[in-house]
Amino acid sequence: MVPLRIGILGGTFNPIHKGHIMLAIRAKKAAKLDRVIFIPSNISYMKDQSEILPAKVRLELVRDSITFEPSFEVSDMEIRRGGDSYTFETIEALKALYPQDVLFFIVGADTVFSMEKWQHPEVIFQNAHILAASRKDFEPKALETKIHTLKEKYSANITVFSTENIDISSTMIRDALRSDHTAEGLLPEAVLRYMTEHHITY
Repeated sequence: MVPLRIGILGGTFNPIHKGHIMLAIRAKKAAKLDRVIFIPSNISYMKDQSEILPAKVRLELVRDSITFEPSFEVSDMEIRRGGDSYTFETIEALKALYPQDVLFFIVGADTVFSMEKWQHPEVIFQNAHILAASRKDFEPKALETKIHTLKEKYSANITVFSTENIDISSTMIRDALRSDHTAEGLLPEAVLRYMTEHHITY
């Protein structure tokens, strides 16, 4: 049986936006992925919790926003695990679930520079290929140097792919909502509908 190529896209998704979805689409194409699993965090310990939507709400918004693509799915594994969400635990759990398949962890290129500071980065690098999304304005030489260091130290397998013209962030959306500007065009219909119905403006 041919191993599946499974992409993993984790994050707070507060809320999920079209940038996240475009990132998954680009990663799927670049690495010829069979599936992409979106995994909302339970508690992102590095982020201020005061403005973060409840975990179950974020989970449902992701689920409702990716129905258009059969190869996209969402997992509640970090929410079910509870407490702070650590990537190495998620990667370990996924590797146990899919021992014969190849895992691809999708990150922004800037994340490559901070991964060594995460809990047990060696577990992540040993069990998953890293797909690093690079924007047009990113400095390629610094990224190449860091990738080389991680390959030497952890035998990391890191591939860079382009996300040119994807320029949407959750912070940008929250700022627009606070300023009474529309977030239409930045958010999936399911998210816009939820925010309107629940009068969420941050």
